[in-house]
Amino acid sequence: FPSHDRCAGSYPLSIRLTDVNGNYVDTTLTLVVEGAVVSSNANLSNLVLSSGTLSPSFSSNTVTYTATVSNVASIQVTPTVAQSNATVKVNGTNVTSGAASGAFRLQTGMNVITNLVSAQDGTSTNTYSVLLSG
Repeated sequence: FPSHDRCAGSYPLSIRLTDVNGNYVDTTLTLVVEGAVVSSNANLSNLVLSSGTLSPSFSSNTVTYTATVSNVASIQVTPTVAQSNATVKVNGTNVTSGAASGAFRLQTGMNVITNLVSAQDGTSTNTYSVLLSG
């Protein structure tokens, strides 16, 4: 059977057994194929800024960070998902895991960069926020 979810279901298997006297016994067994397990991991394994340093240092379990940047007009964020089938959006735009986002123009004062991670299961999410001041 192919190895993907579309194969999930019950499949009858007909078997002919021969006893010690040469008599045939026909029986049917049912093979049950369950669907693939999908991940609910919506964590990042890393988060890097093109300028400035995250505070505190990155940890998958910490979702709010601050950073101070000076003399910078824009910033890029590089999020890396912890589970390869998860996806991430930076300020609402899809970003490839491990690749830099597009440049976000910084305004005077406080700027917020959000990193929304969606797990493979389609329901589990986690938002990592970076509060930037300059």
